Amino acid sequence: MDFIFCPKFGLNHVDLADYFYNIKLHFVYMKDGVVKLRVLGTALAAMLGCVSVNTANATALPAKYWAGVKVLRNAEKGNTADDIFKFCQKENIPLHPVEPYFTGKNDFCVFAYTADQTDKAIRKTGYSTQDTMASLSKNWLQFEVYRSEGMGELLQPLYMLALVPEGQQFLIRKGMLRKSDVTGFNNTMELERSMKQKQAPKQPTAECISSEIQKALSEQPYIDRGVAEMAAKMKCSN
Repeated sequence: MDFIFCPKFGLNHVDLADYFYNIKLHFVYMKDGVVKLRVLGTALAAMLGCVSVNTANATALPAKYWAGVKVLRNAEKGNTADDIFKFCQKENIPLHPVEPYFTGKNDFCVFAYTADQTDKAIRKTGYSTQDTMASLSKNWLQFEVYRSEGMGELLQPLYMLALVPEGQQFLIRKGMLRKSDVTGFNNTMELERSMKQKQAPKQPTAECISSEIQKALSEQPYIDRGVAEMAAKMKCSN
């Protein structure tokens, strides 16, 4: 029996529950521990034709639903676990977690393979992956623009890899990302970290806790000290 494994990521503006054109990208762990990349959905099954396009004047992938459909038409079919791990072995991609987003030992490998396949499909459709990544690097809201057109899951492997140094190095080496655009993705990460720090609960000081405990005990002599301490910590955290 199969069961579905859906990786979770820290960026709150990325949601793996979004599906592009009824396509579901699942990492299915079998009983024997083998990982398979399974592409489900009747829409992709119907898109068997390949489109020959002149890529001489390639530009960024438009944030339009129809553009994503064209890319899917040029996506390779029948990816297997063997394809994934052969690719990672060839590209010297180690099988271990890459924090903070790729927490499973195979996650980074699977995303790297998927990004490579996405890049090929984008270029085959006549668009530039590098220019698409340049657009994404300017502002994290640009990913939301693509996602609003149903293209979030299509571009997610590329976008997520660009948010970690190991992923950036891979994308640059494979010609999917320019070095000049790395700063933009790093700025996105800094913004994410600063938002988390602002949202983090205030750490109560020992002085505040001690003062509140003494105050509570003086006002209510029969109160349990443990209860007074808990109340003091909560009050000093606000």
